[in-house]
Amino acid sequence: MLKVRMALAAVFIVVLACPTLADPPLWVVKSGKAEVFLFGQMWVKADTHWQSSKTWAAFNKSVELWTENPQERGNLDPSLLAEINRNSKPVSDLLSPNDMARLQAFLQTADVPISAVNSSNAYFLLEGVLERQGGLDPGNLPEPVFAKRAAEVGKPIHSEWGSAEAALRWGASQPDAVQAGLIRKALDELDEGAPAFNARIAAWQRGDLRMEVSSVQRFRERSPAAFRAVATDRNASWVARIKDMLSRPGVYFVCMGIDHLVGPEGVVAQLEAGGIRVKRQ
Repeated sequence: MLKVRMALAAVFIVVLACPTLADPPLWVVKSGKAEVFLFGQMWVKADTHWQSSKTWAAFNKSVELWTENPQERGNLDPSLLAEINRNSKPVSDLLSPNDMARLQAFLQTADVPISAVNSSNAYFLLEGVLERQGGLDPGNLPEPVFAKRAAEVGKPIHSEWGSAEAALRWGASQPDAVQAGLIRKALDELDEGAPAFNARIAAWQRGDLRMEVSSVQRFRERSPAAFRAVATDRNASWVARIKDMLSRPGVYFVCMGIDHLVGPEGVVAQLEAGGIRVKRQ
């Protein structure tokens, strides 16, 4: 295991040291007649300019779009949400007194009563607070922009989860340490505030990954159980999907959160450590 981690770290250093800084990050993987483009997205504002001719050329070349999140429209049935959350716990059972105080402070700014929060929905509620606090615009998020274009031209769309229900059930099924770690991650991002998040967006826009690498490393150190479930294990599943794409002729475009792609245990490093060459565009 130590040798594997050392190999991943060595590969990652090479990947990080060789970027072309100009646009949001895009990688390509090739094997025979197969080609997979990997685009790393992050939350953006309405006026964030992230679209480039290079990115759209890769997208237009592809025959399939893969996204991290399902692109369903509308709200889930309330009875289904209640069933998914049936075994949820009060957040006070998961968090330290200090983290509970931080949570209550942020919920107060959003006019959300603590009684409405449980172990299954706290992370998503805090992400909503972060979205409003930072002035972020879901409509300019790369995933739905790519999905809209794919639907317009009849390009098949697939996602990691298959459905919003599947994603929610996965979150609700996670052990306490994972759910607490996710809540802590969201609280840490809220503590950093809008200026720090704006700096991350600006760095991402020009292809500079250093701030995202630091964010990934902090998550790993602060919440190892959550990091393993949300990052390491899911990244390994993405690597398996990408290998499957590479086994079939065609061009595929994959859009996922940038933090899944960077770091010693990110998708790019895992692919490289497995002997698959990944090239930064």
